[in-house]
Amino acid sequence: MTIAAGFVYKDGILLCSDTQQEGGAIKFDRPKIGLFECPGGKFAFALAGNVQFAMSAIQKCAGDLKTTEPQNTITTLEAILEHEYRRHIYEHPKYKEDDSLGYSFLISFWPNGSDMASLFVTHEHALDACFERFDAIGSGFELAYILARPFIYNLMGEEDVLVFAAYMLSRVKSAIPGCGGDSQFVVLRNDGSCHMVLSLNLEQMAKVASDFDKAAHLLLFAMNQDSDEEFRQALDSFSSTAEVTRDIWKRERQSRPAEQLYPLLTTTGYSRPLP
Repeated sequence: MTIAAGFVYKDGILLCSDTQQEGGAIKFDRPKIGLFECPGGKFAFALAGNVQFAMSAIQKCAGDLKTTEPQNTITTLEAILEHEYRRHIYEHPKYKEDDSLGYSFLISFWPNGSDMASLFVTHEHALDACFERFDAIGSGFELAYILARPFIYNLMGEEDVLVFAAYMLSRVKSAIPGCGGDSQFVVLRNDGSCHMVLSLNLEQMAKVASDFDKAAHLLLFAMNQDSDEEFRQALDSFSSTAEVTRDIWKRERQSRPAEQLYPLLTTTGYSRPLP
């Protein structure tokens, strides 16, 4: 159970996910995104499904691609992912009776020396290129698509796509069982730079997303009323809520003026936890 999503934006690709995992009767948080490098370029990934099997597969990719010629990077990646999925899932003795064994990846790739990152998604053992600006995997993917649909055809900048991703994850985590924990974000830009993003704005966005949706819906409903007074009250309430929230964010940004970008300096195929 999880939600992970990929956005193609103006300057690169954003991958994001929740962190909640469940084991028996307990819930805990664990990173589901990461980065590794190889002679062919840089990879970022987000996963959904069986974390143990998925992490084993991506670590195998990270290790084997270190000795792969750059021109063979994607074909080798595809072959490793297929082999590992067949080994972990199709050959598992409980494959036909346990639907918790499978996993999926969203993978962004920047080839060395290029000016464009690409987005890929796995469906069981198959690796496919994404030709849309948005894709999602995990149990929350349907709601993610509903939320993203009005915006995915707009080529957003990095700040806008981060804010929208934070909002989307917040709404999915509040509505879909099994999705929860912290939200994580990693950007792989078209110039080859890659960072884990931890932003106060994104934390605050998650906290107010539900209240904002409620205020927006009340305003929408008021627009259908004959009473001008009811509409004006709803409009004033929505405007006041937006202004108060923005003032709080501005004060908090001024107290922590620098947005925090944490480089993912890992060569093992998985990310370290958020600080």
